[in-house]
Amino acid sequence: MIAQIVAHRTSRPARKARKATSRSWLAKVTLSPASVLAQSGFNPYNPPNNSYNDPTGKQESGAGIQYSGADMNYASRVVYAEASNNYAEQKAVASVIYNRVASTGYSGGVQYTLSGVCNAPNQFESVTNNTSKFTSSADPSGFGPAQRGELTAAVGAVDEVIIDGPTVSYTYFQAYTGSSETNHPNGERIGNTWFYFP
Repeated sequence: MIAQIVAHRTSRPARKARKATSRSWLAKVTLSPASVLAQSGFNPYNPPNNSYNDPTGKQESGAGIQYSGADMNYASRVVYAEASNNYAEQKAVASVIYNRVASTGYSGGVQYTLSGVCNAPNQFESVTNNTSKFTSSADPSGFGPAQRGELTAAVGAVDEVIIDGPTVSYTYFQAYTGSSETNHPNGERIGNTWFYFP
């Protein structure tokens, strides 16, 4: 079932008010991220030509890529597992995933879904190695407030990137080390991560 996301373009203050209202459920998160997304009021968004699905189910005309709630759920779990608890870093990781959709040159061929990008072979460490942070996010009912807050922020980061567009244009990232800038000079540090072009 596709989660419903209201993604109509509005003014920035109106969007902030909508986001604040749509996130009032966050303190009660005890379900899977898919349920979290469903409760947030999402509606599939079609970014290439800025057409949206109407919440009533009526499809706007135009070709492009749509993101289901399950797809956004999966991307949110990857963002949660790959980024630190730094919102700018989480949005940048979500942007890398978004930037790879429908692009060539990544392991696994061209991917047309967020989960397809995340599941491409050897692209995201949390998925490739099935890290505990990634696997535990499938059922966050046992999460404490800090973990719930971090996962909720990851959901918000994916939401904002889908609605407002990516915050960075990079297509790669790695944990920041002293040699990151030397090895990949075409990039920048955001939080504990180095974002770059190959």
